[in-house]
Amino acid sequence: MTGRILGYREHQVLALVTSDLTATGRVRSYHQIAAALGMRHKSHVCDTIGRLERRGLLKRVGNGACRRITWPSQEPRTSVPSAKVGAWQQMIPA
Repeated sequence: MTGRILGYREHQVLALVTSDLTATGRVRSYHQIAAALGMRHKSHVCDTIGRLERRGLLKRVGNGACRRITWPSQEPRTSVPSAKVGAWQQMIPA
């Protein structure tokens, strides 16, 4: 799927998950992700990860307390997958 456009929060969550998976092989809890990104509720993280999963950028496996986030193809990645981002990124100085 080319031409995907990620929103600001989607890009932030994907970058954080990517760095966690690359560094430790595990992802922080939704509560920890929400705190790190300044989100008010962990349900916002859950919704964002759901959107990333539907786009094929992440995969949630397992059920309940054993649920975890991984790459869709199980191939380790070292950076955020290429995707177009919204206009907000053009406003951020390099």
